[in-house]
Amino acid sequence: RSLRDVAILLKAAASPRDLRDLLRLTTLNVAIGNADAHAKNLGLLHPRDGSVRLAPAYDVTPTTFYRQIPTELGPRDLDDNLGMFVNGRRSVHEVSIADLVAEGASWGLSDTTARAVIGEALVIVEERLEDAVSLSGAPAQLRGFVAARVRALRIGERAAHGERDTSTSIEE
Repeated sequence: RSLRDVAILLKAAASPRDLRDLLRLTTLNVAIGNADAHAKNLGLLHPRDGSVRLAPAYDVTPTTFYRQIPTELGPRDLDDNLGMFVNGRRSVHEVSIADLVAEGASWGLSDTTARAVIGEALVIVEERLEDAVSLSGAPAQLRGFVAARVRALRIGERAAHGERDTSTSIEE
C-alpha cells in the first residue's frame, strides 16, 4: 500500500481533517527520520456512527538516527528506505518540503493547504522536541539530529541535512 492508497480510502470514508492528519504524520516521520512508517503502522478507527477516522499515531521512532544495531548478521544501520514512499522518494533522507507538498497534492489537497499543514507539523515537532527526548529517555544527540532535519526542510533542502552523530549506537 502507498500513502496515496491510504489517502484515497480516507477521502472516501473519512473527513478532510483526516487527510491533513495523514500529511502531518508523514511530515513528522520525515522530520524525525522514521523510515519504518509502513501501512501496518497506520490504524483506522470505526466509531459507532459508521464513520472512519485515522487513529492517533503509534510506533513512531527515529529509525535512521540509531547506528550499528546488533543483528544476527552483526551490527548494521537500519534501512533508510521509506515503508511508503513520499512523492516517489525512496529514502527518508531525500524528502523535501516540495515532496511533501506534492504528495499531499496527489491526494487532492491544495498546495496552500499542504504547505500550511506541513508548516504546522514542523512547528509542533520543534515545540515538543525537548520534552519528547527528555521523557522518552532517548540520547541527547537526538535533539540535534531532529532539529537539523527540521531546519533543512524549512529552507527547502532535503531532510538528509540532519546528519546523525556517528557515535550513536545501540549497545548489545
